[in-house]
Amino acid sequence: MKKRMMIMLCSAMLICGLSVPTMAAVSPTGKRDETTTTNKATTAPKTGEGNLALYSLAGALLLGGTAVISRKKLEQSR
Repeated sequence: MKKRMMIMLCSAMLICGLSVPTMAAVSPTGKRDETTTTNKATTAPKTGEGNLALYSLAGALLLGGTAVISRKKLEQSR
C-alpha cells in the first residue's frame, strides 16, 4: 500500500513539474517598436495561469481519491 501511495505522489509531482515550462509566454525579440498607434488598449499574452488551477484541482482529486481508496482497503484488512 505504501508503494502505491508513493507511486501516485511521484506521478502527480512529475505531471505538475513537466507542465510548468509549457505555461511560459513567448519571450520578446528585443527590437524597439517605433510605430505610432492610435489604439491605447493593451492586452497581455496568455501565460497559462488558468491552467495552474486546473492542475491543482486534478492533483487534489488524485490525492484525495488515493486517500479514500487507501482508507477503505485499510479498514477491510482489519
